[in-house]
Amino acid sequence: MFVTASDFNIPPYLLPSSKTPELFLAFVNQEEAKYLLEVLGPNLYEAFTDGYVADWVPTVPTVIGQEYGYGNDVWEALTVQTGTTPVEGVNWTLVTANDRWRLLKEGNRYQIDGKYYRWDGMVLALKPLIYSKWIEYGSSDLTSNGFVIPKMENSLLVSPNQRICRSWNDWSAKVGGPCNPYNSLYGYLYYTNLDSGTFDDTFDETFETFIDYLAFEFTEQGQKNIFDI
Repeated sequence: MFVTASDFNIPPYLLPSSKTPELFLAFVNQEEAKYLLEVLGPNLYEAFTDGYVADWVPTVPTVIGQEYGYGNDVWEALTVQTGTTPVEGVNWTLVTANDRWRLLKEGNRYQIDGKYYRWDGMVLALKPLIYSKWIEYGSSDLTSNGFVIPKMENSLLVSPNQRICRSWNDWSAKVGGPCNPYNSLYGYLYYTNLDSGTFDDTFDETFETFIDYLAFEFTEQGQKNIFDI
């Protein structure tokens, strides 16, 4: 949905090219959906996935009347064309500026007690999650005993546990929670809505406010260590 194989081509989240890219894509889609649903809860997750408008691709012809995401905005195509950057005119019309779902995906600033903090966006949050789970479940450069790292004539086995824990804890910190609202997903959702009511239509009648919804549905991710305690 958000993370692609190209997001794992530089350290610290460097993964070898998969011999079965379609398997990796299926894995990414599966894990993204599982953990975003867990973190956001069903109402907000469904509102996000239903409301998010996919990126405009300059090499693909547009469809008249279809909406496309570009930057933080949503545009409607007025003509069939390829490679014409969205700008108000004969080819495009602006539907929503600073679309809330685009901002949730791309990242945005928010304020706590008059000071600015930043939610870095879904890709930077999900990368360490996917990296951690891909290694945990095993990949082409793993054996049953650990990583295989070239060492002159032979190979050196290194336990993957530190990488699994470190990347998971990065994901957990970016998700945040009531005790960690700074530069986190939780902080962005809570304080953005507190400021402007941005997500007030994303919970059902069993909740009175979005803050009530977050308190009940938002799931912190916890920390991991190499001792599994």
